[in-house]
Amino acid sequence: MRKFIILLILMGLVLIGVNSFRQKYSGPRFKVYFAAKNAIKTKLLRPKDAVFPLFNEADTKIYYMVNDKKYMVKSYVDAKTLGGCLERYDYTVYVKLNGKYTTSYIEQLK
Repeated sequence: MRKFIILLILMGLVLIGVNSFRQKYSGPRFKVYFAAKNAIKTKLLRPKDAVFPLFNEADTKIYYMVNDKKYMVKSYVDAKTLGGCLERYDYTVYVKLNGKYTTSYIEQLK
C-alpha cells in the first residue's frame, strides 16, 4: 500500500513537471526566440558553430511592444570569425507573429 501511494505521488509530480515544461516552452515567446535565432544565423559566417544562450537565461530579454504588435528580442551570440576566433555579438531582433508565419528583421548585430 505504501509503495502504491509513493508511486501515485511520483506520477503526479511527473505530470506537473511535464505540464509546466509544456507551458514554458510552447508559448509565443518561445516561437519568437527561435525566430530571432534563425534570423541571426542567416547573418553569421559560420552559423553551425554559433552558441546562443538558453531561452530562459537572464541575458535573453523578450519584450512585447503593444502598439506595434511585435516582439523585441535582445540577446547575444558567440560565433566564430573567419579566423576561427570566438567572438560575442549583441543583437536586437524584432519579430512579428502572423498566424503560422513569422517575420523578423535585425536592427543590431555588433
